[in-house]
Amino acid sequence: MANQITAFGSIERAVKAFLLKAYPPLAALDPAAADLRVGGDLAFEASSMPWYIRIDKVGGRSDRFEGDFTVDVEVFGVNYLETESHALDLEALFLGYPHVVEVEDQKVVFDRVSQNTLPDELPWEDDAVTRLGATYVITARR
Repeated sequence: MANQITAFGSIERAVKAFLLKAYPPLAALDPAAADLRVGGDLAFEASSMPWYIRIDKVGGRSDRFEGDFTVDVEVFGVNYLETESHALDLEALFLGYPHVVEVEDQKVVFDRVSQNTLPDELPWEDDAVTRLGATYVITARR
């Protein structure tokens, strides 16, 4: 069919695959350990990991050729300076677009990335945990 278009995959999985490949602190870890440090849930355990990255799609829109996805990226940690360093490193990494990542046997191109909110401290139930979050809009191509 000439009008058939490819469905978008999960933007969260695409961002995770991008970070596992392109973010040096994750790329330096054993793949299984790296996989535990980034995800879409609130899996941070202060007793077993120094930091964790959470990815959450909070909105977006798409058309025939591309989509704009609003994604929250949060860094959790027990050391404020280390957590802040990760958040700022991620900011520089995301804004250094374009990025090409393969997820689920499909290439995803992040053509443009903009930032709606800078990394900023967010409340968390445990005062010993630092939670810094930023919001990005990722324009991805089918």
